[in-house]
Amino acid sequence: MSSLNDEELTRAKKLMKEGKLEEALQLINEIGKNRTLSHDDQISYYILKSSLSVYLFQDMEILKYAEEAHQKSQNLGKSILLLDVYIQMAMALEYRFKFQESFEFLEKTENLLKMLTIEPTTEIIERKALILYVKGFLHYDIGEIDNALKYAQSGLELREKIDAKADIGLSLWQIGWIYFKSDNDLALKYAEQCIEYCEQIEYKILVQKCNMLKGLIYLSKGDDLLFVPYSLPWGLPYRLPYRLPCMVYPDYYRIFLPEIEANRGGGSPPLVDIKKCK
Repeated sequence: MSSLNDEELTRAKKLMKEGKLEEALQLINEIGKNRTLSHDDQISYYILKSSLSVYLFQDMEILKYAEEAHQKSQNLGKSILLLDVYIQMAMALEYRFKFQESFEFLEKTENLLKMLTIEPTTEIIERKALILYVKGFLHYDIGEIDNALKYAQSGLELREKIDAKADIGLSLWQIGWIYFKSDNDLALKYAEQCIEYCEQIEYKILVQKCNMLKGLIYLSKGDDLLFVPYSLPWGLPYRLPYRLPCMVYPDYYRIFLPEIEANRGGGSPPLVDIKKCK
């Protein structure tokens, strides 16, 4: 990897981790225009694009760029770069609800990590935390809430250890989401903690996500009027507090659709075509 490209890729990743997403996006797009990127640089570039899509909650883009990196990694030897490809694929597949494939990439990730004789630097701790983050959501997805919380909490502790700012915010949001509907008081606690933290680091889109989570918590508790203020930043019509937009986060609609429709009663068409949320 050339020193200039290495420096730019490292700076883009640093901006992303600090929650400076607009600056990171601009720099990553500039890197993408460089036609002299080496093969390894191209893999790193696509991993960054996929990772940035996670921070921006652009669910449809996460797998697209992860697969680009994976396709170019076929001849890579055992390395940190290959580890990054496996982790990103595991995360991307989980976001697209392909749980079995995600578990398979996690297994590859953990096997490769054991083979790499590397000191537990900040970079390795960061990757271990990301593995735990993916595990947290995967175990949540299959209904193992206790395991999901164990992995999510462990990931948060590692991220706090290395002061991974934007990642700390994501872990707080993740734990709030895992608690959601099983312990709404704790879910609300973590959502509020996430909002306070992300306002400090100016991670604006995650502040919005956690406000949306707060609204959903209130909706789940039957506090319709409290749901409304948190829906307004997303442009939800205040007269339709049950109308959750699938473009915000497709999983919201999958989880809430039965009770949304139950609360609306029969006799009128659905508010959204669920197939369009996939």
